Amino acid sequence: MSKRVFLPLSLIALGAALTAGYQWAKAGVAQEIYRDRLSDLQADYQQLAEQYNQAITPRPVTELLVEDGTVCVIVRKGDGELVRVPTNFNAWEDELFVDYALVDGRLLIRRVFDEHTAARSDDAVVIDPGLVEVDWEDPTIPFGKAIYRSRMADGRWVISVTGDGSLGLQQVGDDTTITLADRPEVKKFDPVDERADEAVERISVGDVWKHLTD
Repeated sequence: MSKRVFLPLSLIALGAALTAGYQWAKAGVAQEIYRDRLSDLQADYQQLAEQYNQAITPRPVTELLVEDGTVCVIVRKGDGELVRVPTNFNAWEDELFVDYALVDGRLLIRRVFDEHTAARSDDAVVIDPGLVEVDWEDPTIPFGKAIYRSRMADGRWVISVTGDGSLGLQQVGDDTTITLADRPEVKKFDPVDERADEAVERISVGDVWKHLTD
């Protein structure tokens, strides 16, 4: 084989070997990153599991008792006492709204009203007089929440909230035992950490050289 042919082939083979070696070393760096991240995740697994359960587990906060179409609201006070608040709203025909405010990280019920009632009018049923006027400039009161439904049959309806503030409403049996939460805590949960994937994407030549020389 002539030198003119041998030299280019040698350079190609050398380049392929260097590329393969670099990719092998880079894979080693990625493996170390994932191994370290996996170790961190294993250490944090219990905490992450607890946070996940808090975020998705619903807690009953308000019960709506519908009898002959008329709604009675049941809530729990801070001392544990259950309070029944009657209304004149027709759950069979009209949409019923239940209004909450997030105050200092806790969900507090404000008012109940129907589709024919302005929320700020005297016709709305006030559950917590201290929340009739809300100072929305207060940083501890970031926003409010409401849930509503029409055509509610007679029986017990329970409003629940998850740890991240999602509201739900479902009918329960007459003999179902529930414990209403008073001012349940609502938190903001961060998404799952993706730093391992990001770190792998940022692997540099220097990282590979360090891996080879350590």
